[in-house]
Amino acid sequence: MDSTAQAVQLQPALAHTTGQSIALSTAFAPNSNLIALVPSPLETQLTPSTTQQRQLVYAAQFAVDHSHRREFIVHSYTLFASLQKIAQDGTTDIYGAPSQPTQDQLSYYNRIIRLYQDALVQQLPIIQADTTLSPSLKSHQLTHHADLHSILSLTQLLYLPNDGRGDGLVGEELLDWVNTVDRAPSAEEGEELADLSRPWEHPNFWPYLHRCILRAHLLSSSTLLSLLASSHPSPILRDLATLATDLLNTFPRSTAFRTEAEFLHKLRIWKAEANKSEKRAEELFAAAEEDEVLGADDDLRLDFETSFRCLFELLNGSESRVLEVAEDWREALGAWGVWVNPGGRREGVPATLQLITKSHPVDSTLPSEAVQSSLILGDVPRALQQSNLLSTWLVAHLSDLLYHLGVLDSPPPSSSSSNSYSTDLRTHFLLSYTDLLQSDPTLWRVTVDYLAACGEEGRARMRGVLKGVELSSEAAERVGEVEKSGAEEQGMDVEGASEKENADPEQREKENRQPSVVEEVLRVCSEQGLEEEMMSVCKVWSEQLIAQKRYGEAVSFCVRAGDSKRIARIADRVLEEYVVHGQESFIAHVDSIPTSLLRPPSSSLHRDLFGASSDDLTSASRASSPMGSDEGAGLQAPFSSRLSFLARYRDFFAFYARGDRRQAAGLLVLLLTSGVAPKGFYAVMLLDVLPLLSAPTTLDSLLITPSETYELLRILEELTSPISATGVDIYGHLDSLARLLGGGEEETGEMRTKRALRQLEVVRGELARHLGRCCCL
Repeated sequence: MDSTAQAVQLQPALAHTTGQSIALSTAFAPNSNLIALVPSPLETQLTPSTTQQRQLVYAAQFAVDHSHRREFIVHSYTLFASLQKIAQDGTTDIYGAPSQPTQDQLSYYNRIIRLYQDALVQQLPIIQADTTLSPSLKSHQLTHHADLHSILSLTQLLYLPNDGRGDGLVGEELLDWVNTVDRAPSAEEGEELADLSRPWEHPNFWPYLHRCILRAHLLSSSTLLSLLASSHPSPILRDLATLATDLLNTFPRSTAFRTEAEFLHKLRIWKAEANKSEKRAEELFAAAEEDEVLGADDDLRLDFETSFRCLFELLNGSESRVLEVAEDWREALGAWGVWVNPGGRREGVPATLQLITKSHPVDSTLPSEAVQSSLILGDVPRALQQSNLLSTWLVAHLSDLLYHLGVLDSPPPSSSSSNSYSTDLRTHFLLSYTDLLQSDPTLWRVTVDYLAACGEEGRARMRGVLKGVELSSEAAERVGEVEKSGAEEQGMDVEGASEKENADPEQREKENRQPSVVEEVLRVCSEQGLEEEMMSVCKVWSEQLIAQKRYGEAVSFCVRAGDSKRIARIADRVLEEYVVHGQESFIAHVDSIPTSLLRPPSSSLHRDLFGASSDDLTSASRASSPMGSDEGAGLQAPFSSRLSFLARYRDFFAFYARGDRRQAAGLLVLLLTSGVAPKGFYAVMLLDVLPLLSAPTTLDSLLITPSETYELLRILEELTSPISATGVDIYGHLDSLARLLGGGEEETGEMRTKRALRQLEVVRGELARHLGRCCCL
C-alpha cells in the first residue's frame, strides 16, 4: 500500500463522529474535515480574570450588536415558544413544578434541544463571513459557540436520550460526544506518519497510535499497525502488530448490534480472544531477545515492548493504563465507556467521573468544562450557575428545558436543606436574558413572551416593556421584518411545515399578513389581563391617529379605552374638516368611522333620529370592544350622541345631493331642535336651512312647517341675543361660521363676529319671510 492510499484510508477513521459534529467542523473550517472545535486545556489555560473579561466582551456585543444576532435570537425564540406550548399539555405537582413529562413530550423536548444546537451551527458561517470582527474576536466567538453546542449536546445525551428512557448503554455516546467537542488526534499528524517509509521510528508514532485506540478510531489504528506488520524487518514485531490488528478489526461496537444482549455476548467472545492474544504477546516478548533486529538493541526492544504492552492493556480495558494515556478527564471518560466498562449505563457515569477526576481534575478556570462536569455529576443548580458565566442565552434556555424535564424541581415549603433550589432559578435566568433583549426595541414581542414565562415578576416587568413599545408605522415595519426573518428561518413552528406549504394560497397570504404593532400590543395585554396597560396603549395610539387625521381608526381605539372626552374632541375635529376643507372632506372622515359606532340603536334618541327600521347594530358595536359585551355597551353611552350627530349630518348631505329635500329638511330641523348637535355648530347649520326655505304652493308642499320655523327662530334668537347685547361672542358660538365665511388675515375677531352676525340676520329675515308665506296659505 503506498503512502497516499494509506493517508486516504486513515483520514475517514479519524473522523469517526456523528453527522452533527462533522457539520460543526465543516462550519469552522470549510477546507478541512478535521479540526479541534475546542482547543485542548493546555492551549486555552485562562486565569479567572481573563475568563471574566471575555464574558464581558461577549455580553456587551450580545446586548449591542443585535443586527448580527437578531436572526439567531428570533430563531431560538420560536423554539422556546413552541416548548412552552407543548409543556402546557403537562401537569404540575402540588408545589407547582412540572410533573414528569410524558413520552411524547420527551420526544418533543429532544427535538427542541437538537434545534437549539442547529441554531448555533447556523451562526458559524455568519461569524466567519463577518468582516467587522477582528481575527481574535472571531476566533473567540467560534470557540464560544462550540462551547455552547457541546453543553447542549451533553445535556441531550444525559437528560434527553434518543430512546426517551436512557436505559441503554452510554459508552459509545459519551465517546462520540468527546470526539465532537475535542477532535483528536489531528488528521495532519496522521497523514504525516502515513507518508513516512518507516513511521514507527517517528517519536509521535506510538503516542498517536495509543490515542487513536483510546478514542476508538479503530480504522486509523489498524492502518498504522498494518504498516508495522507489513514493513518492519523484525518478525516478532510483525507478529505483534498482526495480533493487535486482528483484535482491532474484530472489536465489537455496541452501535452495530440490534440488541444489548447480542452485543454483550459478542464482547465476551472478543474479550476471551483478547486475553489469548495478550498471552501470545507475552510469549513473543520473551522471544524478542533472540530476534536478530531487536536482540542487538536492548533499549529498542524495551521501547517496543512497553509500547505494545500499553496497546494490549488499552484493548483489555486497564483502568490505570486508560488514565495514563488520556490527556484530560473528558478523554478518559469517553474511553472508559468503550474499553473499561462497555456495559455502563447513565446512572453509573457520575461515579466514573468522580474516579477519573482524582487523576485528571476538571479545569475550573474554563466555564465550559465546569458546566459539563456539573451536568455529568447531576448537580443541575451548579451547572446553571456556571453556565451563567458562559452565556446568558445558554443558561436561560437550558434552565427552561431542565425545568420542564422535571430535573429542576420546586422544594416543599418546609424544606430547609441548604442544597434545595426552586423554580426561581429558572425565572432569574430568564429575566436576565430579557434584560439583554430589551436593548433592541424591535424585539419587544420576543421579550414579552419570555417574560410571560416568569410568573408575577415577569408580568410586572412586562408592563414597562409594553409601555415603551414604539407604536409608529415605521416601528411596525421594523418589527415585521425581524419576525418575518425569524419565521422564514425557523418555519415558525417545528411541526406542520409541510401542511403550511400545502395550504390554500389565500389562507397562506392571510396567515403571513403581519398585524400592526398596536394590535399585537393589545393582544398581549388582553392575554395577560393587563387592562390598564390596554387602555393606556389605546389612548396613546388614538392620539397619534388624531394627529394623522385618521379619525375613524382613532374613534375605534377611543371606544376600547372608554375615552369619551377624546371622542368628543374627534367629533369636533371632523366638524372642523367641514369648516376648513368643505363637505367632501367631512363626508370622507365620517365614512371612515365604523358604522357600529356611528349608529348604535341604544336609546330613544336614536329611534327618533334613525327611525324604527334601522338595522340593529348593537351586537356588532359590542363586539368591537375588548372589554366584555356589557362594558362595551356601557362605554358607548356617553359619546353615542356625538357620533350619531356626525352620521345624521352626513345623511343630511346625502338626502340633499339626491334631491330628497323633504327628508333633508326634516333631518336638519330634528338635529337642531333635539339638542344632539353641538351648540358651537348651530350657526353653520342655520345657514344650511336657507336652501330649504323655497316658496310653498300648498301646506302639504312645505319643507319646513310654521311650528318648526318658530323653533328655528327661537334657536337663532337664543344664539345671537347675548352677542348682540354685549358685542362679544363669549362662548365662541359663531367661530365656526365666521371661519366658514372666510375673510382676510387682517380681520380681527370682533370683525369676524360682526360678519357672522350679519349672515345670521339674513337667515332671520328668510325665516320671517318663510313664516309670512306660510300664514298666507
